[in-house]
Amino acid sequence: MANNIGNVSAQPYYLKTPEFFMIAQERQRHDEPIYQYGEYAMFVLLWNAIDYANGLVQRCPQCYNTNDAVSRVYNQPSYAMCDLCYGSMFFLESAGVGGLGGMKARLVRPCMWNPTDEYQKLVATGEIITATTSVQSVSDFRMRTGDFILKADGTRWRVARHETDSIISGFQAANDIRAMTGYNYPLCTREDESTPAFLAPPDTATVMSLLDTSIIPNWPVDFSSWEVVNGGLISDDYSNTQQNNPAPAEGN
Repeated sequence: MANNIGNVSAQPYYLKTPEFFMIAQERQRHDEPIYQYGEYAMFVLLWNAIDYANGLVQRCPQCYNTNDAVSRVYNQPSYAMCDLCYGSMFFLESAGVGGLGGMKARLVRPCMWNPTDEYQKLVATGEIITATTSVQSVSDFRMRTGDFILKADGTRWRVARHETDSIISGFQAANDIRAMTGYNYPLCTREDESTPAFLAPPDTATVMSLLDTSIIPNWPVDFSSWEVVNGGLISDDYSNTQQNNPAPAEGN
């Protein structure tokens, strides 16, 4: 039995202990250049079907109605331009309207953009101006497909693809908590003003005045009064997630 591959003693392999300090160092190296050369943007994380399946959120009481044929047959909202859930179909009833229950979170973070030239596109409602870009932000939250980014110039963008940068420092079951060093959004598309992205508060003028900040003094601005956190920023067991809802006195 000594040569049996199932015998642990017969496997001449070394399983390296993960070096978790490497993860913290790489996250810092990832975040520092974004603070030095980036700009502020507002990130709106929406609820999704996975959150609903996990029992974290409810159907939107305004645009989803089982008495309506569209909702009942297609399991979809009756209309997209909903100012409660912003087109996601999900709403956190415990947060309510005042707590922006249609958002999982609204954050202000530094980021770096790589936009392409604008172009005109013919759609069912007419001609719109659109563009694509890639966005990189810091590592304390993760966007999902369909989430919004509100830029300092007043434009709003929808995440179409997201990627996770990881580093494996040893033998372990790797996930976002253990191995993630940062997130990239290689494809974001500019939204037209007729889309639900522009229903998410605050209004465009407020976003522009809030995010177009001076570099003097040279330290991060406190945007906590504008932020809302109704759910997990990366995953439900992420230690840095604050399950609270700051009073949005200024931020609605």
